[in-house]
Amino acid sequence: MDISTSGKGGGPYTSTMNLVNSSLKEKYDYRIFEYNTSLGRFISIKRIKDLVRQLREINPDIVHFTGLQLSGFHIAVACRLAGLKRTVIVIRGSSTEALTISFLQRIIIYMLEVATLAMVKTFYGVSKYSSELRLTKPFRKRSSGWVYNLPIMTQKSDSPFSKSDLGFSENDVVVVSVARITTDKGYHILCQAIKNLVDKPTIKFLIVGSGAYLSTMENELAGQSEQVKFLGYRNDVSRILPACDIFVLPTLHETLSNSLLEASEYCLPLVASDVGGVPEIITSGENGFLVPPSDPDAIRDAIVRISENETLRKEMGSRAKEILGEKFSEKSISEKVNSIYKNLLGE
Repeated sequence: MDISTSGKGGGPYTSTMNLVNSSLKEKYDYRIFEYNTSLGRFISIKRIKDLVRQLREINPDIVHFTGLQLSGFHIAVACRLAGLKRTVIVIRGSSTEALTISFLQRIIIYMLEVATLAMVKTFYGVSKYSSELRLTKPFRKRSSGWVYNLPIMTQKSDSPFSKSDLGFSENDVVVVSVARITTDKGYHILCQAIKNLVDKPTIKFLIVGSGAYLSTMENELAGQSEQVKFLGYRNDVSRILPACDIFVLPTLHETLSNSLLEASEYCLPLVASDVGGVPEIITSGENGFLVPPSDPDAIRDAIVRISENETLRKEMGSRAKEILGEKFSEKSISEKVNSIYKNLLGE
């Protein structure tokens, strides 16, 4: 049995490794094959040949891989060429949702993603939203519904940072955001919201991650350097979150956010855009607030409301962890994946 990954870092890789290291490893022999992005561009014969070679060497009973996107198309073609029919693709999103592609690119990608779904035995989404994307409609009979991402299974750090370690006062309310720092993730919107909070000096911000918009955001907020700190990409987020009070994700499209789930584990109230699968994590008014996408004033208001009410902050944080346990337990998610595997194996 195999799980594909295109490399370390990011949501798909994290979710893949969570599954590989879950209780399912006691029943299944997981092996990783690599999707090598250095082998050619766009539709790459070299990538497909490399995938076929890897798959034939392993000869798996099931191929479980991530898509849709271009990687999903390459792997689906490789499975066909390798004669492997028990295939399941995880829909973590569609490239057609990207904000920076042209109309022609969107049409071509749509056709490739439809072709991918036509080649696999079954598929499931990582959220109800992603399982019901418009392009899945002709293939609903093959759908296995949706299975949420397993929560990040990192051990809580024995040496978490304090607010003072991060350069803040213990009386400050620290708002953290962890993601790729891009406009797709809405960081130009968060940037404006932070500018609108210049009159609230005890509300501090930690921006964790790297990406195309990072340098622009740093320049835009240079005048608020006492209020905003940029940490870049970090592999010790579990040390950072305990020092924080609120988690914010301004994304403009999202199938399901691992970072929101991880923040919930640390009892942080959540502020995020009401898009995609985010409402499947956040119940507005319970474990945080959903805000309209591209609305910096709404982000500002939600942050101020939580930051100025310690009781509300604690109640929402506690509820965030409760919802994590109720909807995203390792046991229930593993059971759903196991059921998909058994159906593929005819058991």
